[in-house]
Amino acid sequence: MQANNYPGKLIVAEGLDGSGKTTQFNLLKNWLEINGFATQVFKRKTSNLIASSINQAKEAKLLLPVTYSLIHAADFSDIMYHKIVPALKAGFVVLFIKYVYTSIAKDYLRGQNRDWVLKLYDFGLEPDLTFYFKTDIESALDRMTQEEKEKDYYDSGMDIGFGPNNHLALRNFQSKLLEQYELMSKLYNFKVIDATKPIQTQQNKMKSMIESLLNG
Repeated sequence: MQANNYPGKLIVAEGLDGSGKTTQFNLLKNWLEINGFATQVFKRKTSNLIASSINQAKEAKLLLPVTYSLIHAADFSDIMYHKIVPALKAGFVVLFIKYVYTSIAKDYLRGQNRDWVLKLYDFGLEPDLTFYFKTDIESALDRMTQEEKEKDYYDSGMDIGFGPNNHLALRNFQSKLLEQYELMSKLYNFKVIDATKPIQTQQNKMKSMIESLLNG
């Protein structure tokens, strides 16, 4: 990936669904804005051009592993050039929930060659700070259940045979996804946040690192 040479800063959140990323980044956005930093929050699958096509293809179960990879890369490309880069050029702090590392992990689990996937996302910008919200499978699944977030055919890994039903496939898929996050955490120097700690404890740790980044 390319270095971020724009005035703004790119801070991303990675981790399992149910690890609290969205809650934490929404709180960070409020804190940053109160302290005078213009901030925008972005997520995967929000491209004006591609997102609806992804949803339609998923609903119809049309995506094969390669097309799954390519359509999500196209979504990210559109978000990168039409949302992230303009915000960074304008000096914003950009908070991105589930950046390219999530896509890389999911593509790898779908049998794609890791080097091919890395080249696919080479146009992306390296984050200035990557938080990895580390939690265990049971805590993540419990939170998903509490939030009534039913995972679809692809998000549970049923398309690649991770289980005969949504519940079992989701557990197996998330377990393998956790292994990928752990590996990438070491490779890409993620800043580990214990997602089982109280919300404010997590906030305090992140705020300290963000202050160092913005004041450095």
